[in-house]
Amino acid sequence: MPRIQISRETRDHLRAFLALGEQLQGDQEQGEEMTLDLCAESLILLGIRTVLDGLWRPHDTDIHIQTLHQLAAAYPQQVLPFLAYVLQEGERIGREQEEQERPFGFHLQQANSPTSP
Repeated sequence: MPRIQISRETRDHLRAFLALGEQLQGDQEQGEEMTLDLCAESLILLGIRTVLDGLWRPHDTDIHIQTLHQLAAAYPQQVLPFLAYVLQEGERIGREQEEQERPFGFHLQQANSPTSP
C-alpha cells in the first residue's frame, strides 16, 4: 500500500480515534482488525463522501440529470453499465421489499365468490 506523510499531530489524533473507529466498525468487517492504516483509509473515504455529499445535496434534480447525461456522453463504457447495474439492484430490492410486506393470515372473502371447502 502506498504511504502518505502526515504530521505528528494528525497521527496522534488518528491513534486517539482508533478506539472509536473500532467501535464504529462493529460487525461490518468481521475478522478484520482495525489498524491505524485501515482507520486512516476509512476516514479519508468518509471525508471524500462528505465533500461530495455537500456538493450534490444543494442542487435540484435537473442539475443531477444534466450531470448524468454529461457523464454518460463522456464515459459511456463506465457509466451506462453502472446505471444498468443500479437499475437491476433497485428492482431486486423492490421485489424483496414486496415479499416482506405481503400480508399473512386469512383474507376476507368477497360477497359473490364461492366458498372454499
